[in-house]
Amino acid sequence: RFSVEVTTFRERWRAEHHHLVASGPVPPRRGAMELIAWLEQRAIPRAIATSSIRSDAERTLGPVLTRFHAIVTGDQVTRGKPDPEIY
Repeated sequence: RFSVEVTTFRERWRAEHHHLVASGPVPPRRGAMELIAWLEQRAIPRAIATSSIRSDAERTLGPVLTRFHAIVTGDQVTRGKPDPEIY
């Protein structure tokens, strides 16, 4: 029973995730753009570490990516989150 529930959850999660990724950039969380602007004004380097593959990150984050100095995606590491390799 447990494995069926986990399998069902994973299937639903993947379908929803695929729908979100396919629909284009995701609206930023409240305060995120203000934080990025604050960091830019102070010339503080910015990076993104995401478990998503590069093409999904580019599609969901859109033009926000251009405001970061470094972007590391799940397809660039051998061990994904929560392993520290991506950081």
